Parts: sequence; structure tokens; C-alpha cells
Amino acid sequence: MSEKQSALEASYLATTYRINTPVGIIDIRIGHKQPELDALLLELRATEWAFISAWNPGSRPTRSDRNASAHAKLLEMVRDRGLVFYEGDGISDAGTKLNHGYGRSTLEKELQMQASKPVFTILGFMALSACGGGGSPSANVQPPPVTNESVGGIWTTQYTVTSGANTGDVIQAEGIVSESGQYFGYSKNTTNGCAGIAFGSLSVNGANVSGTENAATVRYSTIPGVNTACVYPDGTTSASANVTGQVASRAMLTLTATGTTSNGNALPTETTTFDFSNLYLNASSLASIAGNYNDGGPTMTVDGNGAIFEQDPNGCVLSGQVSIINATYNAYAIRITFANCLGTDAVLNGQTFSGLVTLDTQVSPTAVIGGVTGTLNGQTIAEVFDLPRM
Repeated sequence: MSEKQSALEASYLATTYRINTPVGIIDIRIGHKQPELDALLLELRATEWAFISAWNPGSRPTRSDRNASAHAKLLEMVRDRGLVFYEGDGISDAGTKLNHGYGRSTLEKELQMQASKPVFTILGFMALSACGGGGSPSANVQPPPVTNESVGGIWTTQYTVTSGANTGDVIQAEGIVSESGQYFGYSKNTTNGCAGIAFGSLSVNGANVSGTENAATVRYSTIPGVNTACVYPDGTTSASANVTGQVASRAMLTLTATGTTSNGNALPTETTTFDFSNLYLNASSLASIAGNYNDGGPTMTVDGNGAIFEQDPNGCVLSGQVSIINATYNAYAIRITFANCLGTDAVLNGQTFSGLVTLDTQVSPTAVIGGVTGTLNGQTIAEVFDLPRM
């Protein structure tokens, strides 16, 4: 154990974890029995409990605004899962209330510098019908059923590539996942102008995520002085993948994709962590999304009933429907059918593509963002939308 780890452990052991319960204040010490806590857990028929905090993750001092935001997300998660919880504090043996993540935030001198900041930790009981746990539960108590996290959300991330041929490139990514697990995602390499697109479905067991996806790499922008071929290592542009990961409802999503190209060659495994965007919590309605949108020249119109119409200069007509998935959340199902297309686009006639979109009110002007996918001559075709309102 390193010197820093030893100091952190000493910090945790020298802290009283105080919770305010309906039966009064209960003080918890690591390694010490607490009869009052045992009695409370027995009354709740509890099997698990945890004293948790979103402040200073990893025992590293974090800005107060970020701590406050993380704490708000933690409270929302606990409430959404219907857990019993109580307010609490971490109090050092010196009597100072501390901002901590599983105890004190970091080494003693760093803690004392933060001691005047407010602290609000919670005791979360991890169950639904019988919440909490630890201590001395009755032998007749049965483990609670697994409670699935929700993968639904608008998930975003930005990071810099740290290894491989694209080291130093900046990646921006966003995904839309419905409550049922259907998803669309895209990533932009802002350094070389390439983009990745993925469509698939995810399922959740507890906090574990699994699923499958179809993916493609394309060019989304021409950057002066950059001439990168937007292809996979074997020269192909499409792939499929198995996806696994972890999710914390309305907070964080981590996905690992293990895929192969359309030529059957293995792709490097990629792991990406996304943050939840509160944009997803905006209600959806046909009235909200109705309007005219600029599709790179042609106008896409969505009327008050969700009907879609667009005609490009070559005569190709797009018609379809936007529909509500769940009015509580900002995700819409979309379906588009092609007709009257000429020349090389004639193969699209009669084809119907479907997918997901969201209404991004955090940009000006408001925009419809998302995509659709379909199959043409045995190949998966995708179209991405980023359409500003006119």
C-alpha cells in the first residue's frame, strides 16, 4: 500500500459517518458494530446498505459546482429507483464536517482546506420492497429482485485520443437511446473530418448493458490541409459489433464495442463513457417538433400531426411520420419513405428508413438531430440529421 493510500485509509477510519433517521441520529464507524443501525435495518427488512457520496469522486478535490451537479444527479438516481435514504455527514475526529467520497476527500491537509464547504451525503438502501442492508437481518428475509437501471437518455462525451494512429485527435459524440433500448449514435473526429455512425439496441440487467449495433464510418466535413481516408483499417466503411457496458440511470453510460468489418476483420475494442444530458428530460410533443427545417438547401416540413414532407431539386420526395415514443422524454421515432428519385438515386424509390431524433433546444436555432437507417440491396444504409429550424 502506498503512502497516499495509507493516509487515505487512516482518514476514512478517523471519520464518523452520521445519518439522520426517523429514530434519531445514528453514528457509524468503520469496523465497529452499531446496534441502532442493526435495529433499523431489521425493521426495514433490509439486505444491503451503503453510505455514499457524489462529492470529490476518487477522493480527489473537485470544484464545488461540479460536486453540486453530481450530488443532484445522485439524489435523482436514488429517488428514481424508489430507495429509502437519509441525509448524513462525514465528521472527522477533530469535529469538522468534511466533503468526501467514501470518507474524506483526500489527505488531511487538503481536507482541512475544504472543511468550511457544505456537505450533504446520503445513506442509500439498495432495494425496492425491502430497502437497506447490513448488520443483522432476519434469516427469513429474501434478497430483493434485481432492479434494472434505465439506459434511456441523450448521452454525450468529448475526449482526446491518447493512442494509435489518431493520437491527439478530438472526438465529440452523442447518442439517443429510447426507454426500450433502441439507439442511434454518432461521433465526429473534429481533427480529420471523419465520423462514425451506429444504430442498434441495448438491454439492461441490473446495471449491466448488452446489445448489438451496425456501424459505419463516413466523412462529415472537409478540413483544409487534411486528406484522411474515412475508412476502417482494412479499407471498408461498414461494420457490426457486440456491445457491453454499465449504466447509472440519468447519470453515466459506459459502452464497450467489439466489432468486425464487413470483410470479417476484427476491429480494435473501443470503450467510451458518456454523460447524461438533461435535454432528454424535456417533454416531447408533435406541436414542439412541428416546423420547417433546413436540410442543406431543401426544406423538410413537419406538420402539427407529425407528417413529414421534403422535395429536393432533383425531384426526390421524402414523406413520412414523426411519432411520440414517451411524452415524458425528448426522443421521437421517425419513419421516411423515398419516391420519384431519379438517376442513381432511383434505387431509393419505395424504400422506408426508420430511426430516432431529438429536438435540440440548447442550440440556436433549435435543431432536429438524429438519424434513420434501412436496408438496400442487402446493405445497411444510414442518413444522419442535423437540421436547424428555419
